Amino acid sequence: MSSQAVKGTIAATLRGIDCLRAAGIDPGLISVCNPSTDPERVLAYVVEELEIKQFDILPPDATHSDHPPPIADYFIKLFDVWFDRYAGRGVRISTLDAMIRGLTGHLSVSDTIGLGPIDTVTLMTDGSLEALDVLRIAGPGSTASNLNVRTNTLQDIQNEPVWREALHASTNLAEACLACEFLDSCGGGHLAQRWSAERRFDNPSVYCESWKQILGHIWRRIAPTLVLEHDVSRRSAQKRTASG
Repeated sequence: MSSQAVKGTIAATLRGIDCLRAAGIDPGLISVCNPSTDPERVLAYVVEELEIKQFDILPPDATHSDHPPPIADYFIKLFDVWFDRYAGRGVRISTLDAMIRGLTGHLSVSDTIGLGPIDTVTLMTDGSLEALDVLRIAGPGSTASNLNVRTNTLQDIQNEPVWREALHASTNLAEACLACEFLDSCGGGHLAQRWSAERRFDNPSVYCESWKQILGHIWRRIAPTLVLEHDVSRRSAQKRTASG
C-alpha cells in the first residue's frame, strides 16, 4: 500500500517502511492490541498488504488500578489464525513465539511473558539512566534516578533502588504464580503489569486469568504436533560403554 493513499500517522509509518526497504532493510513492526478489534484483519493487513513477516503484537500496558479488559479472546484468535494460515509461511509473531518456547521448556527471551530476570537499563534522550522504562506506568517518577551517562557508567544502575527492586521482583513471584501450572511459560507476566499501589510488584499479572486461558489453548493446539527427539547414536554408545 502506498503511503500516499492514506493520511495521518499511518502515512508516516508507511513512508518509514518504504525508506527502510529502499535502503535494503527488511522492516519489522511492534504494535499493541486493541482487544475489541479483530486480529484476523490485523494479520491480513500486516502480512498480505504490508508484506511484513516479522513483527509483534503486545497486550496493552496496564496495572491493577487500571482494570483493563480481558485479552484472552484476542490472543486466542490471533494464535489460531497465525497457526493455521501463517506459521507455515514463515510469519513470526514474537509474543506467540515466546509463549510456545515457554510451554515447551525453553526460555521465552521476552519481557512480555515468560520466566526470567529483568535487568534492563533504559537510556533516556537526555542521557539519564533508568530501570525498565515501561515501569513508568506505576506513576510519575517511578523509574527516575540521579544517574546520567555524562557522569555515570551503565553499571551504576545496579546500585539504584528502583532497578534492584525490579530485578528482585522479576525473580521472586507472587505465591499464586509459584503454585500455577503455567509458572515457567508465564513467569508472572510482564513485570509492569504486576504493579499495585498496595502490594507493589507482589501480584500476578493484571492479565493473569487471560494468560491462563491463552497458554492453555496454545498448549492444546501444539501438544499433538510435538515430537520427542531420540538420540539413537548416543544411547547406543552408552550401552556399548556399559557392556564393555
